[in-house]
Amino acid sequence: MSATPTTVFDYTQLARAAILAGNLDEAETYTKQAKAVKAVDDLTPKVDPSARPQFGATEPEPPKPEAIEGAAVKAAYIMKFGKDLDSDVAQIYKELYGTANYPMLRAMKMADVNNYLRTNRCDPKLEKMVLLAPEQIMAAIVSGVPVASGTYSIKATQVEAQDTLGGVLVPEEINQEWIQRAPGLTVVRARARKFNTSRDALSFIVRTGGNKKYVGAIRSKMTSESPSAGTYNSNATFGKVAIPVHVNLTKVFTSKSMLEDAGVDMLKDVLMPEFTSEAALNEDQKFLTGTGADEPQGILKDLTTGGPYNTDISVQNSGASAAITFDALVNIPFTLAGQYRARKSESVAFAFTSTTAGLLSQLKDGTGRYLWAEMYGNNAVGNPDTLRGWAYAETEQLPEVAANAYPIIFGDWSGYRIVDRIGMSVQRYDDSALADTDSVAFYVRRRFGGMVAEGWKLACMKCST
Repeated sequence: MSATPTTVFDYTQLARAAILAGNLDEAETYTKQAKAVKAVDDLTPKVDPSARPQFGATEPEPPKPEAIEGAAVKAAYIMKFGKDLDSDVAQIYKELYGTANYPMLRAMKMADVNNYLRTNRCDPKLEKMVLLAPEQIMAAIVSGVPVASGTYSIKATQVEAQDTLGGVLVPEEINQEWIQRAPGLTVVRARARKFNTSRDALSFIVRTGGNKKYVGAIRSKMTSESPSAGTYNSNATFGKVAIPVHVNLTKVFTSKSMLEDAGVDMLKDVLMPEFTSEAALNEDQKFLTGTGADEPQGILKDLTTGGPYNTDISVQNSGASAAITFDALVNIPFTLAGQYRARKSESVAFAFTSTTAGLLSQLKDGTGRYLWAEMYGNNAVGNPDTLRGWAYAETEQLPEVAANAYPIIFGDWSGYRIVDRIGMSVQRYDDSALADTDSVAFYVRRRFGGMVAEGWKLACMKCST
């Protein structure tokens, strides 16, 4: 093998050697490179161009420039994502967009958005295109959503999500990427149930009549072989929860000099990193303490003495005036039914501020031992991994310990539901007010909503007066 790999065989040999050596990340890189080289090789003429054709033979046609360009885009896509499109997904792209070549569509859309960010000019045909990500298409197929007809069809989503306001819609891949990155900075999105919609609200049917034992209203009854007339089962009962979708605007500035730098991907390398941290923290605050008026309804009503909106949420009294006790902390999980406090569930956790975490870590028993770190944590030095066996998350978006405040939330956070509207857009402003600073302003526009749908999965601690 040559020092520099140039063929599919070279890359596969390197991948095999990496696997045998236990370097799986390196093996994956070589495998992607092999697939990319193969995609280009498939379009290479099979006849040696230096060979002289026999008498009467037809000179083979060279590949068309657009075919070579398409193959290059496809190869780059495979190298980036490590796979080609599923055939079912490709067929749906053909029905939605007139072509099954998603990598090419993606490249065109990304180029158009970046051109708009730099120059304020874009292709009208691409400006409002809702380019759904392959993961969204596959999720729709799995959930049984029809492709081209029906109230909740994929095609309807594509059309209805086209906002009439200014700006350019970014590819849904970017929207999905942002949503996947946000949980690293937040408490709620990482654990809540999440849904996509193209509408201004999303309704859910929820069971009612449940309690700590039962999830709904149905109750069975034992009878004899010849039962007398009567009701054996009470009827199932249901309620409806409608989660409205709200508008969120984030303003990001950048210099014109940076816009002139053709080597920078404005959307992914400049705009989204600036947008991500602020937007993630802002939405987490709304999910925790939002009012529900032009914003998501949070779990708590405010940051001072506001209790939970949903009356199904359990409340544990702290047992001390303007303070917390370990006995109350121990009891919070047991105010919920057992199925909603499974220790191994990724959606079950405590949440409180870093200040509250410090107060919890200082609680001691009668002999002066720290209760959290030494008795219930997984290690005795530094920060414990868990709190009484459950995960915990720190956030500065919750109330601090004070009289009548609610500083701690615990439970299965899947009881909170988040609705994201398809169609994130970017709008560019370059006016006289910004000329003196040699800058351009961008507004990233998202629409989302949130609300507690299953309050019986959550509990909180209230500090005594």
